[in-house]
Amino acid sequence: MIIAILRGTPVWVYALLAGLLYLGYIQSRTRTMPLARVLLVPIVMVTFSLYGVLSGFGTGALPIAAWAALLLASTAAFAAANLSRGASYAGGRFTVPGSWIPMAVILAIFFARYAINVSLAMDPSLREVLAFAIVASAGYGLASGFFAGRALGLVRRTRNAL
Repeated sequence: MIIAILRGTPVWVYALLAGLLYLGYIQSRTRTMPLARVLLVPIVMVTFSLYGVLSGFGTGALPIAAWAALLLASTAAFAAANLSRGASYAGGRFTVPGSWIPMAVILAIFFARYAINVSLAMDPSLREVLAFAIVASAGYGLASGFFAGRALGLVRRTRNAL
């Protein structure tokens, strides 16, 4: 069964995984970047997760509300959690220490989305199961809030230097 699922997976999904692995690897290294690059990963990951909600469950109010609620709550929690310890701002650029945690979160989002899409492909009636839609959507929001909160916390902690 697993081999059949992997064989049925479109090639672009493997290319996406490779790109996400590279993005996670970059996050593991200390880097210096402007504000636009600090905001790029959160924007991409929030967009990726919202697309997962919309493509999986449509525009129903409850899945979108669950996604938004967990995105906002986790953004606030992660912003307060000091995830960017050791970060600094000078000369219009942020220096952000590397961490493997973003790689883990990126992979969690990818594999959760993969599992959800495989489940929906195997049983399309799951699209109509409200509890499934809400839990999946909330999970997407929670995970993307990590990236949004990390960026917000970084900007907030360094705003005095701005």
